[in-house]
Amino acid sequence: MPDIFELSRQKLHEKDANRHPGLKDDEGESSTGTEQNESTIVICGNQHCGKTTLIYRFLEKPVENSRTIGLEYNFLIRMQNNNKAVCSIWEVGGGAKMAPLVRIPLTAKSIDSSAICIFVDLSSPSDISEALLQTISVVEEQIEVVMKEVNQVDHERHDRILAKTKNFTNHKDAHVISPSIIPITIIAAHYDQFQNYETERKKTLYKFLRFFAHIHGATILTFIPSAEGVVSKCKALLSHYGFRDGRPSLQQNTDVMKPLVVPAGSDSLEAIGTMSGVVNPPSTHKEALRQWKEAIEEHFPQEDKSKKKSVNVTTDKQFAEYEIDATVEQRKRELELFIREKKNRRALDEKNS
Repeated sequence: MPDIFELSRQKLHEKDANRHPGLKDDEGESSTGTEQNESTIVICGNQHCGKTTLIYRFLEKPVENSRTIGLEYNFLIRMQNNNKAVCSIWEVGGGAKMAPLVRIPLTAKSIDSSAICIFVDLSSPSDISEALLQTISVVEEQIEVVMKEVNQVDHERHDRILAKTKNFTNHKDAHVISPSIIPITIIAAHYDQFQNYETERKKTLYKFLRFFAHIHGATILTFIPSAEGVVSKCKALLSHYGFRDGRPSLQQNTDVMKPLVVPAGSDSLEAIGTMSGVVNPPSTHKEALRQWKEAIEEHFPQEDKSKKKSVNVTTDKQFAEYEIDATVEQRKRELELFIREKKNRRALDEKNS
């Protein structure tokens, strides 16, 4: 029996086919996403970080004050050389626990024209490791599945896609870098709250983000909705991924007094420095990832999820339904009245006995 994520995948692909009836799915006759001038951007990560805001700024639409639950779809169409180019934008809401939904847009058709943006909450460092590890794990698993499928159908395309990872072959840290065939960007949010931290805490968090991005061949950007210059960089990168516009010029900045910006491949283990508690430099990607996980979870321990307050859909205002809520309130009053009458009757019986 398929799980909820598999059912979601099936339903969303049905909807996608209806949105673009001229485009076949993976089992149809149409060619690859690249040849169809299609691209896919998946935006996921920590909750309440401005994912929806960035999407609507990119779409040049009024920002909606809403909370994303599950997987939401948007698209942007541009004309390029008299051809229609379609950028599909998938937003995964719900935080790390919903990371499996990232698999849905990553198909054999879209794999060579996709990009991933992972939002991390600088104001909640204890949640960062889970968001990054869960997402990367799902992406790697899905890539493995999809690439096997691609190889069975088109071996040459399979090799072309894999060739993308060779950009880091000559990097001096190539022994620890395991780049994805899908461009990955880590987007740091809540920079304003981050600025209130002590300097050493800020340096430590920047170091952790740089290390993780470096060993995965990822880019780091900061998203500040009120800073147009920063927003423009994020939008320019989305345009690069979505419509193959020229890659934006990103000047590296690792000063904790400024927004973090690190283009993929521009960093090094030497520049990042040794993480606290790590004695020997890593010799493999697997060892580097283990060191990072142990170090960040020691500095920023994850909260006990069993103690976290969960959302109560019966009282949370975002789930308000007037007629249902009115009925619930009426039933609650009737129940309270019934209990009160029963207590009074019992007290009266005890008094008369």
